[in-house]
Amino acid sequence: MTIPGDEVVEVLQALIRNACVNDGTEASGHEHRSVTTLQGYLGERGTVIEPQPGRQSLVMRVEGRRPGAPALALVPHLDVVPVSPERWTHPPFAAEREGGFVWGRGAVDMLNLTAAMAAVFKRYQSGELAPLEGDLVLVATADEEAGSELGAAHLVAEHWDLVHCDYLLTEVANPYFPTGGEPVLPVTVAEKGPAWRRLTGRGRSGHASRRPSVRSTRAPSNASAARVRSARPSTRASGSFSRTIVKEGTSAHRQLATYHVAMEAGAGEREALEAVVDHLIKDTLHAI
Repeated sequence: MTIPGDEVVEVLQALIRNACVNDGTEASGHEHRSVTTLQGYLGERGTVIEPQPGRQSLVMRVEGRRPGAPALALVPHLDVVPVSPERWTHPPFAAEREGGFVWGRGAVDMLNLTAAMAAVFKRYQSGELAPLEGDLVLVATADEEAGSELGAAHLVAEHWDLVHCDYLLTEVANPYFPTGGEPVLPVTVAEKGPAWRRLTGRGRSGHASRRPSVRSTRAPSNASAARVRSARPSTRASGSFSRTIVKEGTSAHRQLATYHVAMEAGAGEREALEAVVDHLIKDTLHAI
């Protein structure tokens, strides 16, 4: 099944023109405008959650074929960050099409995916596509750009019965890589997750206004914090990833080959990844 590109673009343009600018204050955002847009496009009211006037999130659910099967949520956001119009070559909320692009605030972060997710959800909602094994949930949220307290955090804390799911797809970490051939889509399985650490320092207590002594708790704490900052997590691209995700002959395939060659030659993780970045830059410049 192919979803017409113009259909998705028209939804994207409408979302950009709604100018749901979130400056961090409760009175900003105005996500209700884009909730209305999605309701009109999907032909259904859904469930609207509004913790503050105008700060709306929209939830819709298509039941799966098998009760109890894992549910998948599509979680786009509706707000965008502020903009300085004088620095733009196109009006930021006009959503003009030019040169094969839609120009506007939110075109990449992330109203493009909001429109695409709505288009995919519509196919299951209308019955054009058969239901999944488990439920499919559309959760279009407010306030993502300023902490999500009025959006995703509120939904999870107060309305988990509406949004409960086992898996979710949300904002892409990067746009696709231009390679001069087939587009390469990055795959990110986690981002910005907390990794809590407890540091315990033993020594003499003191006051912030006084210079710390050698035996104060600050010295071992600073040393421990420095070791945490300098730590580099291990990163490996498995062979199964290479075989199933990356098509032979594409830029991504060449990047993975560069990584494996560097690792087999005895390079460290950092050096191997730097080699991949160099390869990506050369491919990008070639495409331009």
